[in-house]
Amino acid sequence: MARYKQHSYLIEKTALECGEYAHTRDFRKGTFTDPMRFGMITRLPDLTIFLNTQDNLLDTHVGVVESNKLLIPSVGIVDSNCFPNLITYPVPGNDDTPQAVQLYCRLFKEAILRGKTKRKEFIAKYQSVREA
Repeated sequence: MARYKQHSYLIEKTALECGEYAHTRDFRKGTFTDPMRFGMITRLPDLTIFLNTQDNLLDTHVGVVESNKLLIPSVGIVDSNCFPNLITYPVPGNDDTPQAVQLYCRLFKEAILRGKTKRKEFIAKYQSVREA
């Protein structure tokens, strides 16, 4: 999730490369908490990643609040002006510059791809033990 529109392309491209979803548009209240928002029951995310944890200087991002209400784990880049208590795994850092966003996208992409590789290895190992 991103506050600055100039970062949207990079974030969406990174999510696509990982085989995941990105929501960089306006986040409306009830996106997670209203089960019939999209006309059908939707699956909630297993984890949310926030590059910006605030909508503006004073308000916490609606997605952060909703993730917290639904006990969805969250990773968030927490700048000096952010409130880190609602984030499950706060990461201190700058969330404003394009260079920082590029770094975070690269690091999150690497972590996601490594996790998916390990999960595939674990499943293959489990299936081979199960068949034996």
